[in-house]
Amino acid sequence: MIGVVMAAAMVGLSAPSSLLLGVVVDARTREPVVNAVVTVGSMETRTDTRGMFRAGDVAAPMVCVRAYRCGRAEIPVDALKRPPGEIRLPHVRPKALYPSVFGIGNRTLREAALELVDPTALNALV
Repeated sequence: MIGVVMAAAMVGLSAPSSLLLGVVVDARTREPVVNAVVTVGSMETRTDTRGMFRAGDVAAPMVCVRAYRCGRAEIPVDALKRPPGEIRLPHVRPKALYPSVFGIGNRTLREAALELVDPTALNALV
């Protein structure tokens, strides 16, 4: 009888099935990513100082995460329903090309700059 009462109490304390809990970490260092933006359906939230977040709209199929100096991640909601509920964001080191006003305004120079993105490590055109 005590086991039944304990089980009922534990079910009452558990998070609702529509609530997603997760943690966002740097894929390389496994450190928590603070203030990452987590989007589930139309709901948007941010991670806390431990990289943790709560989201309520599990009717959406995907969870999208983005953060400063990190790549983006998009994972199925179902992946967060089982522990550990961890989302690993790749660390991004910006490698940018800074063309002048003339470089942006000149079609030939602008197209040449854009063609550098794929064959090089360039990941930003500022």
